[in-house]
Amino acid sequence: MSRLVLWLSELPAWLAFAVILLTYELFAAGVTLVARRAYDRWKFPRGASFVPPWLQLVGGLNALLFAFVIVSLWSTLHAAEANVDDEAFTLRMLYHDVVPAQRPMVVDYARSIVDAWPMLCGGAGAGAGGVLLTRIEREGQPVQKNARSDLDRDLATLEDLRARRLHATVSGVPDELWLGLVVLSGILIVMTSFIHPERSDMHLALAGFVALSIALLLWVAVSLDFPFCGGTTVLPLPIQETIDALTS
Repeated sequence: MSRLVLWLSELPAWLAFAVILLTYELFAAGVTLVARRAYDRWKFPRGASFVPPWLQLVGGLNALLFAFVIVSLWSTLHAAEANVDDEAFTLRMLYHDVVPAQRPMVVDYARSIVDAWPMLCGGAGAGAGGVLLTRIEREGQPVQKNARSDLDRDLATLEDLRARRLHATVSGVPDELWLGLVVLSGILIVMTSFIHPERSDMHLALAGFVALSIALLLWVAVSLDFPFCGGTTVLPLPIQETIDALTS
C-alpha cells in the first residue's frame, strides 16, 4: 500500500485526485448496477429499512478513521515545515560558532541538504550530508575556547533535525491502516447499493456522491502522507536563504 500511496503522491495533485475518483466512481457504479439486477433475487424489502442503521455505523467509522489519519498527517506536515526552519536557524548558529577556517564546511553541508532534497520523496534523501556532518563533528573547533558547549549543542541539534527530516520521508500511515481505510470505504459504497430507489438514475447519483466524498477524503490523506512529494511538498527555501546569507 505504501508504494501505491507514494506513486499517487508523486503525481500532480489533480491527476492523483482524478485516478482516485475514477477508481471509486467505477466501483460504485458497478456495485450499484449489480445490486439493482440482483435485488429481486435476494428478496430484499423495497424500503430497505435495515440499511440506514448499518449505513450510519459504517459511515461513522469511516469518518472517524479518516479524521484520525488526516489530522495526524497534517500535524506531521507542519512538523516537517517547522523542522526545516529550525535546521536553517541552527546552521546559522553553527556557522558563527566554528572558527572562520571551518565555516566553508558548514556551507557545504547546507548545500548538500539542498542538493539531496529531490531524493527525499520516497525515502532516499540521505545524500552526502551525513559524511559532511560527521566531519564537522570530528574536526570542528569553537570560535572561542570557552564556547565548546555551544558548538556541541549546535551539532547535536543538527543531528537530531537531520534524523527527523529523514524519518519524515517515509509513509506516516501503516499499510494496515491504509488497507482498513480502503476496505471500510468500499463497504460503505456496497451498503449504499442496498438502498433501492425506484429510479436507477437517483440510485447511481447517490452512489456517485458517496464515492466522490470518499475519494476526496482519501486524496487529502494521500496528499499529506509524504511531506516531500506532490502538491504539499515542503521546500528547502529557509536553508537556501541561509546559504545565500552566509555566502553573500
